[in-house]
Amino acid sequence: MNWHLQSIDSSLEALQSKLKTGLSQPEAESRLTKYGRNELIEKSGRTPFKIFWEQITATMVLILIAAAVVAGLLGDTKNTIAITAIVLLYAILGFVQEYRAEQAISALKKLSVPNVRVLRDAALRGNLCT
Repeated sequence: MNWHLQSIDSSLEALQSKLKTGLSQPEAESRLTKYGRNELIEKSGRTPFKIFWEQITATMVLILIAAAVVAGLLGDTKNTIAITAIVLLYAILGFVQEYRAEQAISALKKLSVPNVRVLRDAALRGNLCT
């Protein structure tokens, strides 16, 4: 269901909740038992090897590698060396940028602290997920 497209009333009706009182504590506990905790599942970050692999298997890099192989087979040593150097430089620079971006995102995730407020039996409670 596209919850962001639903009106408040239709969402409350679908979730069998009330605007002024929220869920009762027994109902919240029942749903917790039935559906589990409402938690975001964190995917593990990409490993350095995977980041580097993505860099060297990019379409443009594969085309350049093919061009280097063809130049090598034709005996064009200068172009083979030049293209290979460009591929290595591209892969290294791309890896460094991607790795730093992953580290920055990881650091930002550690800084964010989720603050959850729920309405249980007409009382607003903070930092609860049940």
